[in-house]
Amino acid sequence: MEEQKKDRAGQPGWNGRSLTKEQQGQVKEQYKVYRSKIYEAYPQVERFEKNKKRWIGFLILMRLFLLVVVGCVQGQAMQGPLGLTILGLIIGVAPSLIILVAALAPKWQLACVLYLLAAQQIMNFVNMLSEIGIQSLGDFVWSVSDGFRRNPFLISLDVISWIYVLLLLLTAVWLTLIPRNRALAKQSEELVAQLKNFRPTGI
Repeated sequence: MEEQKKDRAGQPGWNGRSLTKEQQGQVKEQYKVYRSKIYEAYPQVERFEKNKKRWIGFLILMRLFLLVVVGCVQGQAMQGPLGLTILGLIIGVAPSLIILVAALAPKWQLACVLYLLAAQQIMNFVNMLSEIGIQSLGDFVWSVSDGFRRNPFLISLDVISWIYVLLLLLTAVWLTLIPRNRALAKQSEELVAQLKNFRPTGI
C-alpha cells in the first residue's frame, strides 16, 4: 500500500511510527474499506484501471518474453555467456519498460509516450529492411516466406515483435484518443488523489 511508509529501521510504519504485524493488518483493512467507499460510485473507473493494469502488464510480460528468447538466441550464436548477453539486452530495453510502467499512471497524457516507443521500434524495423535491401512489399513478402523456410523460429520471433509494436500503437490510441477512456482516466486521477487523504484510526 503506497500510503504505508517505513521507519528508519526499515520496518513498516505510519507517520514516523513502527507498526506491529497486527497494526499493519488493521491499516490494510482500513485502507481497503476506505478505497471501496471512494470507488463505490465509480465502478466503471475501477474496471478501467484493472483493464489498463492487466493490459500493460501483458505488454511488459510480452517484452520480457522477447528479451529472454532473443537473449538465448544471441547468446548461442555468439557463443558467449548467456547471462552477460541478457544483461546487455535488459539495459537496452530498460527505457521501454520504464515507459510501459509510466503508462500505468492515472494521467492519460503520460500514455502519449507509447507513440514515441512504437515510433522508435518502427524506425528500427525500417532501417533493418533498408539494410537487407528490401524496397517493396513484394520483396518483404518474399523475404518473410523464404525466412520461414530457412528458419521458422527466428521469423516467428520477428512476427511477434511486429505484433508487439502494433499492440503498442493500439494501446496508445485506446488510452489517448478515445474520449470515454480519457474521461475515465481523469476520474481515476481524481480518485487516486482522494486516496492520498487516507489516515488510519486506532493505530
